[in-house]
Amino acid sequence: MSDAEHIEVLGELSDEAQGWDPVIGEEATATVARTLSDENSQHAVLQSSREILSQCTSPNEADGDGTGLVVGYVQSGKTLSFTTVAALASDNRFRIIIVIAGMTSPLSRQSYGRLLCDLGVEETPFSRWAEFFEPSLDDVPRIRDVLAGARDETVPERHRRTVLITLKKNHTRLRALNAVIRELGEAVHVPTLVIDDEADQASLNNLVRSRGGQLSTTYRRLRQLRALLPHHTFLQYTATPQAPLLINLIDVLSPDFPVVLEPGPDYVGGTTFFAAGSPYVADIPPNEIPTADHPLHEPPDSLIRALQFFFVGVASGLIRRDLRPRNRSMMVHPTHRTIGHSQYHTWVQTIRTRWSELLALPASDPDCQQLLEQFQVAHADLAATVDDLEEFGAIAAQLLEAIRETYVRLLNSLPQANRDIHWNRNYSWILIGGQVLDRGFTVEGLTVTYMPRGPGVGNADTIQQRARFLGYKRQYLGYCRVFLEATVSDLYLRYVQHEEDVRTRLIQHIETGRPLSEFRRVFLLDRRLRPTRQSVIDIDYARPTFTHGWCVPSSPQEADVAQNRDTVEAFVGRYAARFAADEGHPDRTDHQQHLVAREVPLGAVYDELLIALQTRDFEDSQRWTAALTMISSYLGIDPDAVCTVYQMRPNVETRRQLRDGRIRELFQGAHPDARGHVYPGDRRLHDAPVTVQLHTVTLREGARADSPLVEADVKFAAIWMAPEVLQDVVVQPQGGD
Repeated sequence: MSDAEHIEVLGELSDEAQGWDPVIGEEATATVARTLSDENSQHAVLQSSREILSQCTSPNEADGDGTGLVVGYVQSGKTLSFTTVAALASDNRFRIIIVIAGMTSPLSRQSYGRLLCDLGVEETPFSRWAEFFEPSLDDVPRIRDVLAGARDETVPERHRRTVLITLKKNHTRLRALNAVIRELGEAVHVPTLVIDDEADQASLNNLVRSRGGQLSTTYRRLRQLRALLPHHTFLQYTATPQAPLLINLIDVLSPDFPVVLEPGPDYVGGTTFFAAGSPYVADIPPNEIPTADHPLHEPPDSLIRALQFFFVGVASGLIRRDLRPRNRSMMVHPTHRTIGHSQYHTWVQTIRTRWSELLALPASDPDCQQLLEQFQVAHADLAATVDDLEEFGAIAAQLLEAIRETYVRLLNSLPQANRDIHWNRNYSWILIGGQVLDRGFTVEGLTVTYMPRGPGVGNADTIQQRARFLGYKRQYLGYCRVFLEATVSDLYLRYVQHEEDVRTRLIQHIETGRPLSEFRRVFLLDRRLRPTRQSVIDIDYARPTFTHGWCVPSSPQEADVAQNRDTVEAFVGRYAARFAADEGHPDRTDHQQHLVAREVPLGAVYDELLIALQTRDFEDSQRWTAALTMISSYLGIDPDAVCTVYQMRPNVETRRQLRDGRIRELFQGAHPDARGHVYPGDRRLHDAPVTVQLHTVTLREGARADSPLVEADVKFAAIWMAPEVLQDVVVQPQGGD
């Protein structure tokens, strides 16, 4: 495509009502070709990048800004995504790309180096990129010249360069960048893309709950940066979107649109590791978790088992030498306390030395034979997940070399990790450390993870970022094992359910075409977990409870009455033929007799009735939204589920007293006493998994028939949910679809 054709296409597409359609050009195509060998994978990344960029502010508009949230899985290729988006932005006349990457200098330099490599910046002196790492005022003349050339209509489009700026996510570096942008003045009035990697970390205002509206320093610098860029989009990349979704909608970093990344086919996520009966997760008994009250004085059996799994895998890799994966690694990830790291390092080194000595003995030696028998147990376990695992005799012959050739490294800081770990210099590694092995650090060829630690304070996003064992591991998944304490393992299982719920609901919202501000902030999340750190959220979330499984709205709003009446009547009319008189004691009164329809498709009840009912009262709305979320999740597991629907007391008027805007009691009790011999009471009329009771009531200010009338013919739906439907839910009162 010529320069003229390139510009013409952009011009035409910018006029479309629904936005603009980026052109996939040479930079984006070359970027995926450098990083991916499979054409289908290249196509998928290009199309995903096109989707992301198409929602950014068009380069053909005079100015404007936007904020996007790009959600991927842990270790799923987010870096490749934003690198390709950057290349595609350059193809489409974005003149400045700013990548804010890494909380530390080693991580930011790591990202910088990968950007240069993947974008081919150093392949030719004629690169489309003019790159600057943490620029200063000395770089202003050069940046100004590059931007002047990009605006010069006499310069062919293919010769116009894009400014690429990479910096550490640090308030000092951001302040320096802001000074550069300020000095450039009108020169920065060009289409700009700002990419915030790990956007949920440090970027947000962690002083939002403070008095006087204080701003944390990094957050303040980001606000200043955005204010200095008249034409830009701010893209937030993260695997844990809880914090960006829960900050106040009026916050400058609250995203306008979401994109959910789908990983490639070789990705192995939490749904695989934490599926029911997963063979990849092993247990660390509670008595083998060191605590202040329960110190360990010798290496626990589970650590020994984990090392045996690892060395069997390394021996297999030495036999195959197929570089799939290129490295074999084990991660020992105890608490954040450095003293604990040293203890595990000593244990691993001692075990390694002892096993080397024993395996060097004649095969007939009893101690050597006993050790080999232990390794044979690990081999049998791995053979259950590695179809073509070598016979144990071949593995045993390689064990001594596998142990001797494994480097053991104690890492207490990221600079130390980058200094000591040179992956190309050795095949197998055992890394021992705490926070340095959390977010942002990639352990190459990780097969065995040993994590003897609890959930900490229970922030869901923090726990998930420790999951370095996830990633593109399909080809060697059988060798993978994750050793966790049972409670932590269960929390990961619950987190996976939460993660899939968030992703599914975001995808469903995207399909509606509505802005992210209308996305209802409600998530399935185990009560032992908090969605994120409290310091960045100024609108509290709630965890609704459902007594005996019931969700019962109690505060009708005048604006809802007519719509809810129409909704209920339409539903009842549609299913009239399915309702029949319920069975019961012959002495029941008219107030104790109802119509019931069983085996009604739950999906139809959800779509045609429940989601159409309005509940504008704050408390009712939170509980109703939570109930609908749980039912939707249950339908995801069992799309063919059925439910029971009651028309309560259809032949008589039902009066209820309204006090302070709330119904004192919607349900009728048991009769003639609590045992309910004649009538068990409304609360006991339910079937699994979901029962919906439709109530029609006349609301009065008092209990008497002649009490002042508030509203007649008010329709209510009360929902009962069985234990298999009930889940823990977080609801925040903002957004709403």
